Amino acid sequence: MSFSALKRTIVLFIVLLTSVASTASAQISEVGELIRAGKEDANILVEAYLQPFGTAFGAGLNAGWVSTARPIKPLGFDLRVGVALATVPVEDEVFDIAALGLSKLRVLEGSSTSPTIVGEDVSGPVVGLRETFTDPLGNTYTEEIELLTMPSGTGFGGVPAPQVQLAVGLIRGIEVAVRYVPEMDIADYGSVGLVGAGVKVGINDMIPGGKFLPVDISLQGGYTMLNASAQPEVTPTVGANVKNDFAASTWSNQVVDVEAEAVTANLLVGKTLPFISVFAGVGYQTSSMTVAASGNYPITSVNPDFETDPLNEKLYRVEQVTDPIDLELAGLDTIHYLAGVRLKIAILSISATYTLSDYPVASVGVGLGIR
Repeated sequence: MSFSALKRTIVLFIVLLTSVASTASAQISEVGELIRAGKEDANILVEAYLQPFGTAFGAGLNAGWVSTARPIKPLGFDLRVGVALATVPVEDEVFDIAALGLSKLRVLEGSSTSPTIVGEDVSGPVVGLRETFTDPLGNTYTEEIELLTMPSGTGFGGVPAPQVQLAVGLIRGIEVAVRYVPEMDIADYGSVGLVGAGVKVGINDMIPGGKFLPVDISLQGGYTMLNASAQPEVTPTVGANVKNDFAASTWSNQVVDVEAEAVTANLLVGKTLPFISVFAGVGYQTSSMTVAASGNYPITSVNPDFETDPLNEKLYRVEQVTDPIDLELAGLDTIHYLAGVRLKIAILSISATYTLSDYPVASVGVGLGIR
């Protein structure tokens, strides 16, 4: 593979990443609609909807750091692009709205089971508020307010994570690596970008007689952070019975920001031959994801003035909530096992790794390098 071919591979990778990110951003932007439920219930619903995505994405970011157990030699390098796919357990593709302990919202149509962001590409049940009240004239009203259809999933059942990585060999069996995807604007949705850093230390170079061991032993660690954003564009409910005193520009500052962080450490054992390398290892990983919705969002509630003046007031009114979502989604915090293989011809290499944990991850990569 020439450098121009690798460049085309990187461009294709970025196109694919943008496509995947567009799908995810589209689903994340639907989170804004849940804010209509009110701040308390919206945080509960958003957390249940996004939790598997946060866990799987963190697992993907922690994968694919290595293709061999042997560190790169001094002044050697390995430029690699790839993708990791974390598989979400079937039980985490849905959640039960009735079990969430919502304070106001109720399921009004359909089953209480709803897809998470990685679930089926079908809409969830209709939720809303059912209010019963009596006005001063003795009229009793039972109204369903702010009906919301729970968002669908991506229909994919897994979460991909990007890997664009450059590793360089230093002295005494030390290898450093950086990951970087420049911030990219995704048309009509938002942006996404990634940075990370890692290190691998060869144990063979640190112990007496280590170079004579039949296998390579090393310690590796890595940190990755991804930032993404989406614009949900939530507008007030429109209706003849809804009072709205807000200008349209009130809702123009809506943003949903997502930040994911992942940390991993691994003990690796492997064997490197001229054309093939294999390795296996055990490690630990942890990750987290924060989701924050900033800006102004409309919610609809019963107009308290209607009860005292039903002839001149409307039944509902639009209210404003500011910065309604602030969540931290816990990822995996566990031991994992990994194994991988790399095929190398001249300066071209193709690698694959599998990480076994609660959210298994398969990663593949292609690159150029001198090791």
